[in-house]
Amino acid sequence: MEDFNYGGFVATKSVRDGKPIGFMFREESPFVHLNGWYLFAVEDDDELVKDPENFVMLDGAEIRGLAPAVLDIYNAAFGTEVSWIYEEGVHSGFYDLKNECMTTVEEILGRRYGRER
Repeated sequence: MEDFNYGGFVATKSVRDGKPIGFMFREESPFVHLNGWYLFAVEDDDELVKDPENFVMLDGAEIRGLAPAVLDIYNAAFGTEVSWIYEEGVHSGFYDLKNECMTTVEEILGRRYGRER
């Protein structure tokens, strides 16, 4: 898929600035230019995420440059919620928060939590 076909990802400025992703979820967006993915950095706390000024919209090219694994699960169902697992500072997998288990890209893409886009 071309980077411009992904639509917009909502992310904290921490993610935009290159901090490791800690959590992401997908929900249906009322805006056609957004794809429903929300990304948060490991270091983001409740205070930071309460302030809408701490969020930006990123496109596919920006995501590819920051964390290409996001694009691996781009087609996951709405309702997907995953934490990122790191070993020695390197992304090594995902943890499915709804099913409370380690998971793979294939499992994430195969799960259905609700209506698909």
